[in-house]
Amino acid sequence: ERNQKAVLELATQPGNDVCADCKTRNPRWASHNLGIFIWRAPVLLGFLAAPYNTVTCSVNCASIHRKIGTHVTKVKSLTLDTWTKEQV
Repeated sequence: ERNQKAVLELATQPGNDVCADCKTRNPRWASHNLGIFIWRAPVLLGFLAAPYNTVTCSVNCASIHRKIGTHVTKVKSLTLDTWTKEQV
């Protein structure tokens, strides 16, 4: 829980509050080995993207990072996954 709190606090810092790839505000995912915060659209956002975000749902940076592979980028949810001290 301490690590979870720390990573959420880091996500609010200036520069971390936007996706490193598409610049969407309030990213909820991160690549812990690259040290960047990234955005991923919630499933329902496909119908609601325009009023809530500056990009369309076709931009899903966390999914792109997952497709690149774990040998390059290791993606975790800020709230759904468990974070170790080393990953924070």
